Amino acid sequence: MIRRLAFVVALALSVAAPAFAVEPFGARHPALSPDGSQLAFSWRGDIWVAPAAGGAARRLTVHEAYDAHPRWSPDGAEIAFTSDRFGNDDVFVVPAAGGVPERITVHSDDDALSDWSPDGATLYFSSTRESREPLLYAVPRAGGRPVRVIRDRAWDAAISPDGQWIAYLRGYTNWWRRGYRGPASRDVWLRRTAGGPSVHIVAWPGDDDHPQWSGDGRALYFQSEREDGVKNLWRQDLRFEGDSAFPDGAPVQLTHLADDMTYLSLSRDGRWATFESDGRLWIVSTAGGEPRRVALDCTGDLKSNALTRRTLKGDVTDYAFAPGEKQLAFVAEGELYAGVLRDGELKDPIRLTETDAREKDVAWLDENTLLFTSDREG
Repeated sequence: MIRRLAFVVALALSVAAPAFAVEPFGARHPALSPDGSQLAFSWRGDIWVAPAAGGAARRLTVHEAYDAHPRWSPDGAEIAFTSDRFGNDDVFVVPAAGGVPERITVHSDDDALSDWSPDGATLYFSSTRESREPLLYAVPRAGGRPVRVIRDRAWDAAISPDGQWIAYLRGYTNWWRRGYRGPASRDVWLRRTAGGPSVHIVAWPGDDDHPQWSGDGRALYFQSEREDGVKNLWRQDLRFEGDSAFPDGAPVQLTHLADDMTYLSLSRDGRWATFESDGRLWIVSTAGGEPRRVALDCTGDLKSNALTRRTLKGDVTDYAFAPGEKQLAFVAEGELYAGVLRDGELKDPIRLTETDAREKDVAWLDENTLLFTSDREG
């Protein structure tokens, strides 16, 4: 396995000042504000907010725990999110302008946030607190006892704009699994919030994810790989008759991405959709058009020291000098390190790998390229 090393850049980054400006590769869980003008997302375990057009992002939460899955309140004044600050995932709410997060759910099992009610008085979440299967619950925004909403497996729910219907998922496969066809596939169902029968609204043998309502409540948007094996944005128009809902025509594909989309979310007016793909955040008009990558700048302090010093004694298993004998690479505790030699001493080596696998057999191809073997692929 080949790893290319830029030693000057790597060393500079390792001792850089705590403040930094960087585009957030790996940002996840995007959520658009009700009018689509702002974008909340999670990155490096915190919730951030930025203009949907792109630009400077503002860190909303700062905690060592993992904060994720933001959801805007209908009036845009608050953002709910999930965090494991107390050892397991609970639902929290924080002012969108900034402030101290308020804990809404308290339980030893994980709670996964789904959506707000249109009036902002209720939060919906799924949990395994009463079953091995995820069940859907509603809890007052002001706090209180959660109430189960649907008795069957239900998660990743979205509430219709009029509050009368719940779109949710049944079935469960890992979100990263591609090409699954079978009885465990994730399917979109509908049911009235007041109760009644559930309707299998979008049916096919594979997975459908993240149902989202149109602004008028007459269609559902979701992500699916049904056409070409790549998860894309789809729309299913709906027809309502009393307490029943029916698909109105066949699903329509709206995007044609080369790489999977995930974490689909719509603005409450239904005009814009956002998603994560290839480690970046994107926005696309639900009326059609090409997705636009959101260029973000996350500037802020680090939550821990950028450089950690360790003393390794007697744990070096492999080492190799660069051709000019001014650099040294070595393996310690199964990880690869390299540093610059000055006056016969190794100065501030940096760690180049951090995996559960074992690296070994290090060798230099040239002054800038290292070769090594690893069992990370098995």
